[in-house]
Amino acid sequence: MVTLSVVIPVYNVEKYLRECLDSCLAQEGVDLELVCVDDGSTDGSGKILAEYVRRDSRVRVLSFEKNRGLFSARRHGVLSATGAYVLSVDSDDRLVGSDGLHRLLQAMESTRADLMLYGMRAFPHAADDAEARRHADAFNSAFSWKDQDEIPADDYARAVFADRTALFGICGKLFRTECLQAAYAALPDGYCQMAEDGLALLTFLGSPRKIASSSECLYDYRIGSGMSTGGRVTLEKRRSILRSLAHASRCLRTVPPCRDNRYAPDFRRWLLEDVLKATVCGCVKEDLADLIGDVPLFAEEDRAAVANVMLSELESRVPRVDRVTGRLMLVGLAVGRLIRKAMCCDVCDLSLVRRHVKEMMHGIQGQP
Repeated sequence: MVTLSVVIPVYNVEKYLRECLDSCLAQEGVDLELVCVDDGSTDGSGKILAEYVRRDSRVRVLSFEKNRGLFSARRHGVLSATGAYVLSVDSDDRLVGSDGLHRLLQAMESTRADLMLYGMRAFPHAADDAEARRHADAFNSAFSWKDQDEIPADDYARAVFADRTALFGICGKLFRTECLQAAYAALPDGYCQMAEDGLALLTFLGSPRKIASSSECLYDYRIGSGMSTGGRVTLEKRRSILRSLAHASRCLRTVPPCRDNRYAPDFRRWLLEDVLKATVCGCVKEDLADLIGDVPLFAEEDRAAVANVMLSELESRVPRVDRVTGRLMLVGLAVGRLIRKAMCCDVCDLSLVRRHVKEMMHGIQGQP
């Protein structure tokens, strides 16, 4: 049994992948394995991974034929880990130095912690990207840890999910493998690209855990190269985020260690208010009609709130339309989408259309 498993989800990152893998393999004094999960890459990432497998026996690769999203890739990697401890590195990031992990593991073992928090340092993906530089500077001034043998788990959970003064990302954290595997095993597999790490951490914290922290800065976080930063907000990108929020909604309502965490309502509120509003902001009404067809993907208890966020966005750009008329417009557009979709099928299943319309109407009915 190896001491440490490093899980690396990989999707179309050939530009940065070698740097990431080399930084992990350069760690000294640690018996480790790299568990790389190729999430249906269509660039040269797969060939690079195959090359490293041939070169170094510590590297193994799990592959998905089609892209299944970061949550599924990380979950699959963690559940396949064989080390006593596990940490995750995003494939466009890198570890710092060569002996930091050795010291971190020593601290983990001496404190007997289930979770060890450690430092991350952000840097822009390109030296001339001023916006990425500002984000990196803000990150570096806001987040750091001191050497602490124990942090009260409730204080940490409050900081992450209620106060949002700490990060819920899985990166920058060293876990006892059996504990993180239990959390991912409790969560159903599904497509999730937004706040997916928050679900895992909330579920992890649903059981009693010992948490410690280290002032060591061991992780270089590249700003500006991933999904969460920059880029034009297309309909497909909005739908990807909406599907992710729907997966989170179902988990937060149905998975006991996640649902029963006292900070689950705070996390759900942030997702279904702040993140959802940002996702639909600026959406043209035809795209809103397209997106509202996905309202039934959310947990039943959340559908009305989700639909009303979309309705409010529509009304904010059509101020003379009252709430009732706006609701009818939105339903009409969504119903039209479903009928067009049904007509494209070989068999027009009207009962299916009626069921979807009924579900949408149930979701859209909120307080006036």
